[in-house]
Amino acid sequence: MGAAAYFTGEPFTVRELDMIRLLGVSKSYAEARSGARIQALDGFDLEVAAGEFVAILGPSGSGKSTVLKLIAGFDHADSGTVEVGDEPVTTISPRRVLVAQDAALFPWLNVVDNIAFGLRAQGRGHAASITARVHDLVQALGLAGAERRLPSELSGGMKQRVALARALAVEPEVLLLDEPFAALDALSRERLQDVLESAWLTAKPTVVLVTHSVDEAIRLADRVVIVSERPARIVHTAIVTATRPRDIAGLGDVRRTLAAAVRGLPHSASDTQGR
Repeated sequence: MGAAAYFTGEPFTVRELDMIRLLGVSKSYAEARSGARIQALDGFDLEVAAGEFVAILGPSGSGKSTVLKLIAGFDHADSGTVEVGDEPVTTISPRRVLVAQDAALFPWLNVVDNIAFGLRAQGRGHAASITARVHDLVQALGLAGAERRLPSELSGGMKQRVALARALAVEPEVLLLDEPFAALDALSRERLQDVLESAWLTAKPTVVLVTHSVDEAIRLADRVVIVSERPARIVHTAIVTATRPRDIAGLGDVRRTLAAAVRGLPHSASDTQGR
C-alpha cells in the first residue's frame, strides 16, 4: 500500500530543517542505589542530515536512549554540543518528537484524544481536518474499534501504536523513536514499519530510530550506525542504498556485515554499501 493510502487528510506543511549535530558529547548519571557515576556517553559524535533516516544499533544500556533524550531536549549533556538546525538544544520543542519505550500516554484521554492532543495543542488545522487525520492514523495503525478506550484498557503493543500515531499526527521535523515496535508481534511490527516508512516518504522528517533488530534497521534506514558498550561510541557505519520498498532477502551482504559487527566479530570494512 502506498503512502497516499495511509494519509488522506489535509496535508501539513513541514519547515525544512538543517542537520542534527552531536559533537564531543559526554553524559553521566548517578547510579540509583550506590550513587556512583555511570558514563553513558564520552566524546560521542553523530551528524544526521535533514530528511535522513538513521538507525542506531547497539547493546542494551549502551547509551542509545540517552542520545535520543539529548536530541529531544529532555536531558542535557555534561559537555559537548547538541544542535538541531544550527541551534543548541536547550529544551523540548514541538518540532522534535520522541516516542519512548513506555508510550507515555495521557491516562485520562482515550485513544482518539491522545492521538489528536498535539494537533489541538498546536492549533494544527480545523476540527474536520484533525478528525480526518486521526481517522487515517487509527486505520493505518490497526486501532479501529479501540478509539474510545483509555490507556489502562490497552495492551502494551496497542499503547505503542497510539504513541506512534500521536507522533506521526503532528508531522514533526525530527522524529525520535526508541524501540517503538519492540512490544509487537511480527505481523504487527511489519505493518507498522510500512506505516512509518510511508509517513517518512510523505513528509520527509529527520528520523533517528533506536532498535535491536538488524532487519528493522536495514528495512527502514538510509544509514545504520552501531555503537559500542557504554560509554557509547560509533564503531561501524553502513549506508543502505537499496530502493524502497526493500526486500531483506536481497540485502544479505549488508545484513551479515551488520550482524557480525553487532556480535563483535571481525568484518572487512568500516563502511558498507547495501544495494
